[in-house]
Amino acid sequence: MRRAESSALTNNLVDETTNVEEGPWPRGVSRKAQFSIGNVVERLKKEFPSLSISKVRFLEEQGIVSPARTASGYRKFSTADIERLRYCLASQRDCFKPIQTIREELEALDNGEEVQVQPVARIVSDEGIAVEPVTGSYIRRRDLLDFTGVTETFLDELIEVGLVVADARGRFPASSVNLVRLVRQLQSAQIAPRNLRSLVNQASKLATLSLASEGQRKQGIEGERQRAKAHDIAKIASRALEIMICDEVERRG
Repeated sequence: MRRAESSALTNNLVDETTNVEEGPWPRGVSRKAQFSIGNVVERLKKEFPSLSISKVRFLEEQGIVSPARTASGYRKFSTADIERLRYCLASQRDCFKPIQTIREELEALDNGEEVQVQPVARIVSDEGIAVEPVTGSYIRRRDLLDFTGVTETFLDELIEVGLVVADARGRFPASSVNLVRLVRQLQSAQIAPRNLRSLVNQASKLATLSLASEGQRKQGIEGERQRAKAHDIAKIASRALEIMICDEVERRG
C-alpha cells in the first residue's frame, strides 16, 4: 500500500461555456439549468455512495446551492451547482468540515478570494482504491496517522486525554480511525479534544456498569452477547447525550 493525498476540490468540470464568467463560484463552468435532482444524485453517487435526494435538498436549504425552478416548481441544477455540491460533500468527507465553515469558504470563493484546501492523507492500494482497516483488528501508530491524516501532535493530544488507547505493543484498535476522524470534526466545530475528557470518564463508567450486570468479561457466544449489549448501551447513551445537548442549547437560547 502507498500513501496518497486528495483535496476537497476535484477536476471533473464539464467543458461547457454557457454564462460562465459571472456569478458565484465556480467560474468557467456552465450555469445552464438542465439537471433534475435525480440526475444530480446519479452524477455524484459514484464519488459519494450515501448521497440521497434528501441530502441534496438539505444542502440547498443550507445555502450551498440555489437551483433554478421550473414553472411547475421542479428544481433544475447546472454543472456549476454540481461542482458546489461536490466541493461541499468532499469537504465533509475528507476534512470533516461543518456546513457553516463550508458555506463561508464558498462565500469567499464567490468573492474571488483564495481558500486554503487542506490535503487529507489516505491509504490506497496499488490500484488506487482507498482502503480501511479490518474491523476488530489492530493497527500501528503510523497507519492510524495515515488513515486519518492528523498530525503527530494532534494524535498525542488524543492519547493524553485518553480518547484513543494503544495496547502493550503500541497498536490501536481499528475503531480508533473513526474515533479520531470524529474528534477532528468536533475540533473543526471549535470543540478541542481536552473538552472531551469528561466523555472518556463517562464511557469508562458505562462500560463498568455494563460489565457489572454481566459478571466477568465472557468469551465465545456469551462474549458476543456481552459486546452486543455494550453496543446497545452505547447507542442509547449517545442518543440521550444528543437530546441533553440540544435541550440545553434551547434553554440557553
